[in-house]
Amino acid sequence: MNNSLNCVGCGFCCTQVICRMGSMLYGHYTNPCPALARRNDRHVCTLYLSDPARYEGILAIGEGCCFPDNPLRRDITKEVLSHLGSRDKP
Repeated sequence: MNNSLNCVGCGFCCTQVICRMGSMLYGHYTNPCPALARRNDRHVCTLYLSDPARYEGILAIGEGCCFPDNPLRRDITKEVLSHLGSRDKP
């Protein structure tokens, strides 16, 4: 995805729109995607985790944020920046 922000793993995209693979496996009107899971403070696609080579070219994982102004992304970004700022304090 060109001209987009980096992914922060908020999962917003998968809660709003199910991808082509998710639609084929789970149905077109399933939101959030059943393959969406939370791991280590990030949302991840369990389809991708199960077989990265198979899904890498199909899913847009790691290509950037397609909903850059969503509230989940803003909250995570604030949390990360707050954590980074607190590391520098004595």
